[in-house]
Amino acid sequence: MKKRTRNMILTSLLVLSLAVAGCGEEEKYNKAKNALIPQIEKTWNLNYDKKDEAEAAWKKIDAQVKDMEKLAQSETKLNNDLLKIKKEIEIKKQKQQDSFKEAEALKKMHEEAAKAPRLGMFGLPQ
Repeated sequence: MKKRTRNMILTSLLVLSLAVAGCGEEEKYNKAKNALIPQIEKTWNLNYDKKDEAEAAWKKIDAQVKDMEKLAQSETKLNNDLLKIKKEIEIKKQKQQDSFKEAEALKKMHEEAAKAPRLGMFGLPQ
């Protein structure tokens, strides 16, 4: 009887310790998420002039998301939240890259237009 009681107590302690160890992951995940969201918004708002800074910031954000993936693996709720965040990041990153490409194209068009000869009335050079 004593042996059985001892085994039950040890098993209970083991289960309890595992349960307590897993509880901190959600808190760590939420802290990481709260730190990540302002970085996403700050990076999203960078202009074309700071294109290199934006690329470096997106890489840093991707690294933080990988760290969050480790925390989110334990719970479906966290994993689903992380999937939404990753989708939002990809959409914002793609839109920003598209706007940078558009800005580059407009810049080239402006430079080419500045080099072109000015035409006067009836399409004759001035």
